[in-house]
Amino acid sequence: MVVKSRKKDNIKRLKIIGGVIITAVAFYFFMAALSGLNPSDLSTERINWWLVCASAIIFGFATFVRALVYPYGIDKDMSIIDAWQIVAVGNAANMVLPFRAGEGIRLAVFPKRYSAAKRAKLAFIPGMADIGVILLLSVLAVYIADFKNPTFVSTLKIAVYGFLTLCALLFIIFLAIPKTRVEVISYFNKDTLNMLKWVFLSWIIMLLSIWVGFIAIGYGPLHSIQLSFGAFAGMNIACLIPSSPGNLGVFEWSVIVGLAELGIATIPAKAAGLVLHIIQYVGIVPLGIILYIRFFIHRNRTESLLFSRNSSWRAFGYKK
Repeated sequence: MVVKSRKKDNIKRLKIIGGVIITAVAFYFFMAALSGLNPSDLSTERINWWLVCASAIIFGFATFVRALVYPYGIDKDMSIIDAWQIVAVGNAANMVLPFRAGEGIRLAVFPKRYSAAKRAKLAFIPGMADIGVILLLSVLAVYIADFKNPTFVSTLKIAVYGFLTLCALLFIIFLAIPKTRVEVISYFNKDTLNMLKWVFLSWIIMLLSIWVGFIAIGYGPLHSIQLSFGAFAGMNIACLIPSSPGNLGVFEWSVIVGLAELGIATIPAKAAGLVLHIIQYVGIVPLGIILYIRFFIHRNRTESLLFSRNSSWRAFGYKK
């Protein structure tokens, strides 16, 4: 069993290393495709890199808030540090693995005592809540950013109505099956509402990160509010599309589409998309690497990697 477990761990490590190589190759071709914008030109732009760092920190904090959906929501037995590890490692892996393969890594990071069915359920339910909040805020962006393009608005509305229809169908199907009916009904409680609260708050904080990012690029605070919602609407619809690592290229294209609706020219929109994407990499990938290392070091220990056995903060590693 020990040998088999180590073999699985080594396979996960190889996947991450392979993902980093794929990301580097994808990043090279992505940079070559940025016609009209040389990434090195960003160093000559009047960008406030201190605010860029602040935006990255806020983005990283959003992952911590998102992790609270477990210990303060639908799984009170999970520790805060384990929940944060699940969210941060999964998100970071999605930034270096194509086709959102980081979701598989996320499932592996759950505590060993969790069954495969419970892991899938705990990943699926907050994931559906994420999509719902993304679409809700994206539709809100239509009115805040005042989009005029009927195709763009129609796409957002179709996505929202399609998601609601899918949720309704799944709800009906699960209620119709006796084995899942009780399980579905059991989620109509205060814990689920708390989960939704933390999901919603995490995306609001992420939106705040985007707003700070636009200010760092040089836009005014009030104008940045409109631009933030415009970029948010585009980039998060694109993030639902499985593609290259971290949605390289697709992310920037979606920002360009969102900002084009607000009268931002292509080259400035490309620069904004590139800076916002850099913020996400800086905000989540280093954190994911640290927690990923912690996962392999700590999984066979009884004490926390961050706090010693006799530390007064030891509880942070195990329970709320």
